[in-house]
Amino acid sequence: VVDLSDGSSDPKTLTNVAGTLFFTDTVSPFGRELWQSDGTAAGTFMKTEIYPGTLNSNPYYLTGIGDTVYFEAYSPIYNVELWKADRTTIQLVKDIYPGAGFSDPAELTNFNGTLFFSALDPSGYAIYKSEGTAAGTVSVKNVGPLESGWYPASNLTLANGTLYFSRYDPSIGYQLWKSDG
Repeated sequence: VVDLSDGSSDPKTLTNVAGTLFFTDTVSPFGRELWQSDGTAAGTFMKTEIYPGTLNSNPYYLTGIGDTVYFEAYSPIYNVELWKADRTTIQLVKDIYPGAGFSDPAELTNFNGTLFFSALDPSGYAIYKSEGTAAGTVSVKNVGPLESGWYPASNLTLANGTLYFSRYDPSIGYQLWKSDG
């Protein structure tokens, strides 16, 4: 057992990725960042400070595919975008909504080895897929305009080789959508 307690530690979103534990934690003097552990004190460390200083990058939606963990995180350069890490590296996958915008990738889901997620881009809300590179991170389907009242796709769930999700349209309410990828 590794003791990170300094009065500020709060490990969350523990995720096993090919035998490596990835999790988020807040340990002074850092904000909430991504950590990894092999179960030993020497093998437990913060990956990097995506948001340097005491502020939080808030990695969220940790999802493993192969030996890689994907997640959303905030950085002062890119805002809230899609990131990935493995045992040795951490990097931005793609700035989906460049500039002052943020894609806020959510509902990250492993669909037969491909990452699917909901995101916001300049054209509105969309379902995206990624194979882990900027070029391989593309919109599958726009599912709503960038207007008040629309909500991003949620509850991404796999069933019998199909990706299902719910979507809110202010004119008709919630709908069930599906994709074969």
